[in-house]
Amino acid sequence: MAPAPDPSGSEPAAGSEVADLSRRDPYGGPSPFRDPKLLAMALIAFGAFLMLLFGVGSTPLPTDGDGSLGFGDYDENATPEEVVPLSISTNRSPVVDEPIEFSVRDTNGTPVENATVSLSGTDRTTDRRGRTVFRPSRLGAAVVLAQKRNGTANGTPFAAATERIVVERRTVGLAVTTDETPTATRPATFTVRRTDTGRPVPARLSIDDRLYFTDSNGTVTTTFDRSRVLNVSAARPATRRIRYTDANRTAFVQRRTVPLSVATNRSTVPVNESVGVRVTRTDTGEPVSTSLSVDDPSLIDLRSDRTDANGSARFRARLPGRVTMTALKNRTDALTFTTATETVEVDRIPVNLSVNATPVEPRVGERVTVRLVREDTGEPTSGSLRLVNVTYPVDGVFGVTFQSPTTVTVDGFRPRTRYRTFRSANRTIPVVGPAFRLGSPSVDGTNRTDDGAIPTNGTVVVNTTLRNVGTAAGPGRVDLTVGDETVGFRTVTLDPNASERVEFGVPAPDAPANETRTYNLTVTVRQLRDAGPLSRADDVRSEAVAVVNLTSPNATNVTDANGSVLGGGLGSGPMDGVDDTTEGPESIADTARARSADAGG
Repeated sequence: MAPAPDPSGSEPAAGSEVADLSRRDPYGGPSPFRDPKLLAMALIAFGAFLMLLFGVGSTPLPTDGDGSLGFGDYDENATPEEVVPLSISTNRSPVVDEPIEFSVRDTNGTPVENATVSLSGTDRTTDRRGRTVFRPSRLGAAVVLAQKRNGTANGTPFAAATERIVVERRTVGLAVTTDETPTATRPATFTVRRTDTGRPVPARLSIDDRLYFTDSNGTVTTTFDRSRVLNVSAARPATRRIRYTDANRTAFVQRRTVPLSVATNRSTVPVNESVGVRVTRTDTGEPVSTSLSVDDPSLIDLRSDRTDANGSARFRARLPGRVTMTALKNRTDALTFTTATETVEVDRIPVNLSVNATPVEPRVGERVTVRLVREDTGEPTSGSLRLVNVTYPVDGVFGVTFQSPTTVTVDGFRPRTRYRTFRSANRTIPVVGPAFRLGSPSVDGTNRTDDGAIPTNGTVVVNTTLRNVGTAAGPGRVDLTVGDETVGFRTVTLDPNASERVEFGVPAPDAPANETRTYNLTVTVRQLRDAGPLSRADDVRSEAVAVVNLTSPNATNVTDANGSVLGGGLGSGPMDGVDDTTEGPESIADTARARSADAGG
C-alpha cells in the first residue's frame, strides 16, 4: 500500500530521500555564481589571458624559438588589422553529461581545421569542418578558449577566441501512469516514471489536492469510492545533476460493472401456477431491488414490476409459451449494473392417461370393455384407442370381442388442450381360450378287393389330427360333410398344445355300372362355446377337403383334388388345399342325416 498522505502537507521526516532532496535549492546544489572563490579564480584567469594576449606587463610573449610569436607568424610591429579573429559557437545550451558541439570559424565564416578548443582543462582539436564535441561534467560557468598556432596560408596569424558558457543541470520530465483504468471501490495504482528512461522514481504525488509520497518503486495505491475525474500531478526535487519537470494529467475513475442474475424456482412453469423470481448480484450473491419486465405480458402476470428488498417477486403463468424476463437496475456513483434476462417456459399442465380393461384377461368370444381414464380425476375421457393397428375414436368407453387367443396392446391418447397436455398410455390385454387346427386328412377304405378297390358295400375311412394351439383348454367339434350334407361329427376337448387323431367311417354309396361319380368329403373343425354333442359352435377354424370318385359298381377309386389315384385305388396320403386359418360363417346347418348308424358318433 502507498504511504499515508501527510495531512499537514509538509515534507517527510529528515533522512528519507524526498526529505533530503527538498532541502536543496531548486537545482539541487550550490550555484557557482554565488561562490566567491569561483568568481575570484575566474577573474584572475581572465586577466592573465588578457595580459598574455596583449602583452600587458613586463613578461615577454612566448616565441617559437625563431623569434616569432607562439600564436603564429606575428610581427610585433604589425597592426591589429593583420590578425584574423576566431569565433566560437555551440549547437545547444550546455547540459551536464550531455554532448555539446563547438564550431570554430574565421571572420569569413570559414571552418578552421586543427584549432585547439580548451574547456575545464581538456583540449580537443577541430575536424575539417571546424567542429569538436565536449561532454561537460561540471555545473556552472566556464570559459571556452579556441586558438590556432599556425596562421593562414599567407602567414596572417589567428587571434584566439573565448566564449563564456553556463553548464546547467539535465532536465528530465516526469510522467504518471496507471496499470489499468481506475475503477471505483477497487484499488488503483499510480506509478511515477522518468520520461527519458521509463524507470520509476520516488516522487511526491498529488491527487485531487491530496498529497501522497510514493514508495521506492515510485508507486502509490489508493481506492476511490465513486466515479469521477482526477487531477493528478507529480513532482520530484532536483538532484545535483538533474532537474525534474512536474507531471500533470487527468485520470477518469470508471464505475465498476456488476452483472445481475435472474432465476426462478422452477425451470418449467405450469399454466395457472404462481412462481417466485429472485434477482441477485453475481459478484457477492446479495439480493438486489430491480425493475422487472416481460416481453409478452399475455403469457405472464407480474404481480409487481419491481423486486423487494430481498430481490424477490412473484408472477402467475397465464398461457403456454416462452417469455423473456428482464431485470434492470440504475447505476450508482460507484457501480453500473448489467441487464439480466431469463427465459421462462410456460407449459401446459401435464395429465397422465391410463387404459383399463374389464375383464383383465378375457376369454375368446367374451366382450371386453376398455376405458380411457384421466389419472388426475379418475374419470373416463374422450380420446382415441389404437389396437391391431386400427385407431378408434372413443368417448371414454369402448367395447370389443376377440375371436381367437392372442395378446393385444391397446394405446390410448388424447390431443392437448389450451391448458393441458395429456400423456399417452397403453395396456396389454391377454385373450385366453382354445384355438384348434386340423392336420391334412387322409382317405382309406375297408373290404377291399384283391385289386385294392373299395366295393360299394365297403366303407370310406377319413382320418385327421386335431390340435389345440390356444392358451386354454376347451372343446372343439370336427364335422365331415359330403357335398352339403353333414354325415358325421366328433367333439374333442383338448388342453393347450395337446392333439388327438379323429377318424370317420362313411359307407361307400351305390354307383351304376360303368359310371363315375365324384364326392367331396369336407372335414371342418369349430370351437364350441359349450361342451357336448350338438352344442352351438363358433366360427370355423380350419377346413380340409378330400375327393372320392366311384368308377364301377364293384369298386371305388379314391383320388386327390387333381384326379390322381391314391394308394393304388385307396387314399392314404395327405390332401392338398388345407387352410388352417380359414374362417367360415358364424354357424353351420344342423347335422344331416347319417348314412348309417356307424356314421353318427
